[in-house]
Formats: sequence, C-alpha cells, structure tokens
Amino acid sequence: MGSVPKLSQSHGGTLLHFTQLLTRLRLPFFQLQNFFILILLISMETYIFLRGWNPIFCIFLLLSSYAFFKYIIKLPILNAPRPVYLVDFSCLRPPSFCRVPFSLFLENATLMDIFDKDSLSFMAKTLKSSGQSEQTCLPPALHFIPPKTHQQESINEVHMVLFPVMDDLLTKTHLSPCDIDILIVNCSGFCPSPSLSSIVINKYSMRSDIKSYNLSGMGCSASAIAIHLAENPLQVNENSNAVVLSTDILSNGWYAGKEYSRLILNCYFRMGSAAFC
Repeated sequence: MGSVPKLSQSHGGTLLHFTQLLTRLRLPFFQLQNFFILILLISMETYIFLRGWNPIFCIFLLLSSYAFFKYIIKLPILNAPRPVYLVDFSCLRPPSFCRVPFSLFLENATLMDIFDKDSLSFMAKTLKSSGQSEQTCLPPALHFIPPKTHQQESINEVHMVLFPVMDDLLTKTHLSPCDIDILIVNCSGFCPSPSLSSIVINKYSMRSDIKSYNLSGMGCSASAIAIHLAENPLQVNENSNAVVLSTDILSNGWYAGKEYSRLILNCYFRMGSAAFC
C-alpha cells in the first residue's frame, strides 16, 4: 500500500496519475491562492484609503475579508486527506505436505493418548460444522506425535508462512525491499524476540531507517488494525510504500487438554498468511 502507487494502467492507472498530479499541484495552488488574497487586500486597502473611511472600520473590514478568502473559499478536493491505495496483495498457498484432512487430524489426536472419547467426539463435530474443507493445512510441527511446540518450530513456521507471500508480493508490485518505507507485521499469538518485523527486515536486507511495527495479542481484528496503522503514516509521508504482513503461528498454540472452549482452537485455526502493499 502506498501514498503514490507504482502500478500499471490495469490497476486504475489513469485515476492514480490524476491524483498524483493533483497532489503535486496542492502547494502551488495554495501559494497562488495566498497571492491573490494579498492582491485583493491591497486593492481594498487602497480603495478604503482613497475614500477616507474610519480606520477602525477599515481594520475590521480587512480582517473579515481575509477570513472569508482564507477559510471559506476553499476547494474541498484539494484539502482532502492524501489518498492511500491498495497496490496488490498475496495469500499463502501452503505446500501439499502440510495438508491435514479431518480423518488424519482425528487419527493423530487419537494416537496422542491425551484426549478422551468425549474430547475426540467434540473435535469431530467441531470440524464437521466448521465449514473448512479437507484441503486445510497445519504446520509441520503439529504433524508429529506428540506435536513439537517449542520456539524454534514456531520460528520455522514464521519463515514458511511469511517469506513466500513477501516474495510473491514483491514480484507482483515490482518493488525491491529497499523501496519499502513502512513494515507492519501482525501475529496475535506469537511474539518472539527479536520481533517478527526484525526477522523480515534482516531476511530482505531492508533499509536501516524503515519504520517497522509489530502487532500481537489483538486477536482476529489485528489485520484491520494493521491496515489502519499503515494508512496514517502514508497520509503524512508522501511517495511512501507500506507492506502489511498478517499471520497467526500455530506451532506454539496446540492445546493438549479436555476443556471444550480451548479444543476449538485446535479445530478452527489453520495455517495461512497474507501480504498487502
């Protein structure tokens, strides 16, 4: 996402080029507007002086005229916030070896010797009513019996879900990592040190002055929050590009217990990520 997008005509290039031109004309327009206001005020002052009107009345009239021309006669389109556009996006397509059909998921859960019959029955009903297909995926760490839930497996999952969508996004937008001015990484349940944004920055050798943000612990609404967070600096910093990466790491979130409210997490959450520019 960028304040002045770099994209082809197929992405609405005509409108974007017009908006870019309008943005560049903003400052000269206001300078010209101030010049005409100054000319009008000088003309009015000369006219008032020649007519010999009361000085107090002259000052009041001049101030009123200035306020009228400065704050009332304005073009709203030139004073609107700088537009922010979605240039392109990418969604993760996990490798086929990560696919977990319902039968395989329930078979592995049974072999773990952790869940009782009622828990297995609850997860089976949850999967059936979840609306998921048989093509959903889980990270490799959760294919083991028992699952590997230590931090290094979570870091490996970060590499698996974030780097492919980032590579695809850079290819689609024809941007290099050095063209990115703002990076926002959103992951609700995993917040390592160094941060996920630092991992991405080091992987792609991004600029040292890049503005990076790492969002965590905000649940399913974090993606919308991340988009809004990217919008604000883009309106302030002209000719900037922002990238938002959104995912949730599952390797450290497997629940091995019997509480139904937590077993839902094992059934609903699946491997995935998205990147926006």
